[in-house]
Amino acid sequence: MKNLKNTIAKVMLVTFTIFSISVTTSCAPDDGKDGTNGKDGTNGINGIDGTNGTNGTNGTNGTNGTNGTNGNANVIASNWIDANWGLRNESTWKEMVIPVPEVSNTVLSNNCLVMVYAKQWGTSSIYTLPSSGRWSNVKYNYSFGNNGVAVQGIILEIISTDGVALTEYQADAYRGNRFRYVIIPEGGAGRGIAKPDFSKMSYQEICTMFNISQ
Repeated sequence: MKNLKNTIAKVMLVTFTIFSISVTTSCAPDDGKDGTNGKDGTNGINGIDGTNGTNGTNGTNGTNGTNGTNGNANVIASNWIDANWGLRNESTWKEMVIPVPEVSNTVLSNNCLVMVYAKQWGTSSIYTLPSSGRWSNVKYNYSFGNNGVAVQGIILEIISTDGVALTEYQADAYRGNRFRYVIIPEGGAGRGIAKPDFSKMSYQEICTMFNISQ
């Protein structure tokens, strides 16, 4: 009898325990739903740009180098020579010799560029020969080297082109008629450089290029 009671008591205890667990489980609350995500915070304000640094001061310009001297190696220039018609002195045709002691006739003829210039009465202009100068009826010309005359240098002539006698203003030294030569030997203007056509340059351009006193 006692064992029966104990058995019933155990069965009742187990049954109560299972019932209690079932009630507890069925009454447990559901898991809560996830909350909505919060809004992103606003971006922060950009910081103020820093001020630009001041520009440095410009350096001073360097001084220009001095100009090199004009190349005039071996270039020969005479002084102004008065008209002196000692070789021929006719009324419509006059000739004079301008000595060139610096070079021989052969060198003058074959290895040089020879330029002759004239000053005339009543004008400050300088004319490159051959030319009429300031006169309409006169021709100034020159020759050199193998000129058929036993002279050393340049033969200069003045000729009336209309047969009218030459005047003192056109021929005489005391009226301001003077001549000079500039001689450029072969290679005298500098080797290995492009050379201009000197014969087409003015008297002033030649003097500037070769540092010749005018």
